[in-house]
Amino acid sequence: MIKNIYLPSTHLDIYKTERFVDDSTGISERMLSNINRLNVFIGVNNSGKSRFLRDIFSQKNFKYDAVDNLFQTAHSIKERLLAEVSKLLENDPHNTRLKEMREYSNSIQVPEKPNLEENPWEQLKNYITLFHQNGVVKAFQQLGNETQLSYQNLKEIIRELNDLKVEIELKAKNFKQPKFVYIPTLRSLNLASGDSDSFYERIKQNYFINIDKGDLRASLKRSFDQPDNDNIIRNEIFTGLTVYDGLKDYLLGERKKRLKIQEFEKFLGASFFDGQDITLIPHNKDKIIYIKIGKEKERPIYQLGDGIAQIIILTFPLIIFKEQPLFLFIEEPELFCHPGLQNLFIKSISNYENANVFVVTHSPQFLDITLESDDVSVFKVKKNLSEHEEDCDSSIMISRVSNKDFNLLRELGIKNSSVMLSNCTIWVEGITDRLYFQHFLNLLLKTKGKNEQFQVDRHFSFVEYGGSNITHWSFLDDYSAHDTIDVERLCGELFLIADNDNGTKKKRTTKIKKFLKKNFFQLKCREVENLLTPKTLIEIIKYSEGEEVKLKDFKQEDYRSEYLGTFIEKNILPSKNKKSYSGESGTIKDKVNFATKAIKTILTFDDLSPDAKEVAHKIFEFIKNKNK
Repeated sequence: MIKNIYLPSTHLDIYKTERFVDDSTGISERMLSNINRLNVFIGVNNSGKSRFLRDIFSQKNFKYDAVDNLFQTAHSIKERLLAEVSKLLENDPHNTRLKEMREYSNSIQVPEKPNLEENPWEQLKNYITLFHQNGVVKAFQQLGNETQLSYQNLKEIIRELNDLKVEIELKAKNFKQPKFVYIPTLRSLNLASGDSDSFYERIKQNYFINIDKGDLRASLKRSFDQPDNDNIIRNEIFTGLTVYDGLKDYLLGERKKRLKIQEFEKFLGASFFDGQDITLIPHNKDKIIYIKIGKEKERPIYQLGDGIAQIIILTFPLIIFKEQPLFLFIEEPELFCHPGLQNLFIKSISNYENANVFVVTHSPQFLDITLESDDVSVFKVKKNLSEHEEDCDSSIMISRVSNKDFNLLRELGIKNSSVMLSNCTIWVEGITDRLYFQHFLNLLLKTKGKNEQFQVDRHFSFVEYGGSNITHWSFLDDYSAHDTIDVERLCGELFLIADNDNGTKKKRTTKIKKFLKKNFFQLKCREVENLLTPKTLIEIIKYSEGEEVKLKDFKQEDYRSEYLGTFIEKNILPSKNKKSYSGESGTIKDKVNFATKAIKTILTFDDLSPDAKEVAHKIFEFIKNKNK
């Protein structure tokens, strides 16, 4: 709904952001650009991020880009209309209808921007209607063909005016005012609500005493009663203590309200409880919310984990105000929530297109999940103090940064050892194994949907263990603990792929398989090059030998367990050809060059052999399992 937040020049002057020049006023204004569905403000303690969140919540300095564009369009149509009429009057100065059109148009003052306290579409509709009511369109219709002047340009402008009127009337009819909801850190479901919301009173006293927006708690209760018909922009402070009243009112209300609570319960079950049935019960006796999860016995909220209560508070507005645009401001949503629950909360936001969520956080989990989404903007908040003044007001710098900026983690004191590691690793014997398997996996990923895409060096990384170097790792008990590298300390989540060397390393392979169990995979052929199809081998050879070379017939079963370099020379190439493909051991001589040529010929997943497809699927399923 919005793309930018504009900070008025007369208020909030302590915040420093990027600037732009307002074309309508010529004044340089401050703005936060690239506002997204989820907007994360991150910084150290006392950086000013919470203060900023509260300020933009209470000021409501949001630009409705689509609305502004249409206001400017209406303003432009008026200016073009006046210019065209004036031009026509130069050639026909006594034309009464043209004079009426100029007079009527001059009398209509179309603003370039809407008043955000009212329905902007209704405002624009009223202005456009004036062009009809004041006789501008009527005067044009009465012009007819009474002179030889061409009215084609004027006719086109009037047509645009009529089209705009139809578009605005439709938007005005469907418009619903946005709801602004602020969730402070002082929040809970664990206290009986009754008629007192002590948290609300404290929050208002501390942060919003000078911003008289009326009784915000009463406004929230009105929202419970009429969530779909409230066309006044209100600021809501939501501490969670009114959830009991809201549940009770809705469950005892008309069917539409009861269905709203059922929708919320289904949402909680699907998003946070593995699809289990969730029931929220406002007990009248002690005024406490009870929750039943699946087949468990219902329990009061204070007997369940605090994280569950937090999730109910954080997501409640998403459902209650689902039918209207919602601007949700949350202080530290990670409170009491483990990383997995934080992940689920962030992902749940993506289901609500009408919601723009703004959070301040210290949690690296929010940065982690933002790497996977295009619907997230990250802002760094930093306080700047004057070095030469005492008792001065600090300025607060707010800048949009890449969600891959490692400096954010450093500023928060987070070390690479706690984040920044790939979620799992794929261990392969050497560089060509990595090249092939990465390519096989990429081809498989192209066949998957957007929810099953994985990034190298984030969701997984490749590790080249160098064949016999595997003996230096703690897979084997051949060495004492201080002589081996503890693989679980380095990367506890790994999948190891080994060649099949016809039993020459059987003892070692048995030990590795025993240690890694299902996370070990041994090729069914001698080595990775033997996975290539005959078609691929033919294309590689003809690339090197020329298209005219006559090759012998062969099948993949013929070379599955053979040294491929020797096999090519003896069983594929004609006898007279002296081209050397084999190294001293009989395997491919220049493996990297050979792999590069092979990868260029393998364009789709269907170009792979069945064995190569199996390897790709094994790698994919491992990565998917480790990135749940």
